[in-house]
Amino acid sequence: MACSSTRRRYRGVPSSLLSSSMQIFLTNLENDGRSLQLLPVDLREKCLNYMSLRGLLSDQNLKNVIHNNLKKLDLSTSSVTEAGLVNLDHCSKLLNLNLNSYHQEIRFSSLYH
Repeated sequence: MACSSTRRRYRGVPSSLLSSSMQIFLTNLENDGRSLQLLPVDLREKCLNYMSLRGLLSDQNLKNVIHNNLKKLDLSTSSVTEAGLVNLDHCSKLLNLNLNSYHQEIRFSSLYH
């Protein structure tokens, strides 16, 4: 079953081995994402981008996938709340943070009062 999902084609181009492996890895990831800390930074960054685009980031797993050299982060489709944003305090090189979301007022309610 997992093989068929990794054979998806985008405009006739097969998925790369890295993309397919990452998809399977993240599908089977535990809720808090602790195993993400074991990955090298470049792979964590790829996982972070994948999770960000698919709305898979949460307060619990965000802290395990970010790193000190992070420069750009899109949380617009995530469920990360103010409590999760605290994890970004050590990302001193972060230049671009996208928090735009339809549910923004709910996720960051204390910022609107």
